[in-house]
Amino acid sequence: MFNTVLGQQSQSYTYRPLASERSIRTVEVRGSDKPDAELCCTLKEEDLGDGPSYEAISYAWEGQTPSHRISCDGLDLLVTGNCAEILLHFRPKSPEQSRRLWIDAICINQSSVLEKNHQVKLMSDVYRNAKCVLVWLAPSKDGHDVAYTFRWLFRWLCLLSALAAQEPTGMGLGSGNPELIGGMVVLGPPLDFADWALVLKCKEILSVGYHGPLSFSTSRSQWGLDYSSGI
Repeated sequence: MFNTVLGQQSQSYTYRPLASERSIRTVEVRGSDKPDAELCCTLKEEDLGDGPSYEAISYAWEGQTPSHRISCDGLDLLVTGNCAEILLHFRPKSPEQSRRLWIDAICINQSSVLEKNHQVKLMSDVYRNAKCVLVWLAPSKDGHDVAYTFRWLFRWLCLLSALAAQEPTGMGLGSGNPELIGGMVVLGPPLDFADWALVLKCKEILSVGYHGPLSFSTSRSQWGLDYSSGI
């Protein structure tokens, strides 16, 4: 699967500079029929102008630092614990299959401020051109059903977006209490900071013009919708 670093000496993956202003990296995750098998992937440079096919992952870093080792092009690459968990979750279950993804923690050289600043400018195009956006929901810290909470949050977000043109003011965000929005009552569970952080990430995705499939996943459940077809 993946290993927490304990001071072992090994050969580390080294990022090469991207070739053009419109270049990004995608990561191909190789499948495995063994849940505990090492996570193995390959990084590939692609030009957004060529229309590369990939799924983009949206998730929260949660302040983690890279401490888990995976194999990238046969070399060691350190990633955060939640990044490793996400890759493991989306890894194909067959060794004959692979999955091409975009996830910032791996596809952007996190040790290069110059590259990070440039790639941030391309973020809207990265999400807009993805064939699907995969939203990873971290486990709830207070025991509520994360999938249910986020389903409610996302529908509320879309409702707010739809009504914004009609009533741009007076539409506050609640904390689990009934809220009257545009003449409709919206009910939902109590929310914490992580909930709002994730819904704002979805708002970013929609605001750049992405109108395609969205897949929401936790370690135990998954649900999806095609935003191009409405909510």
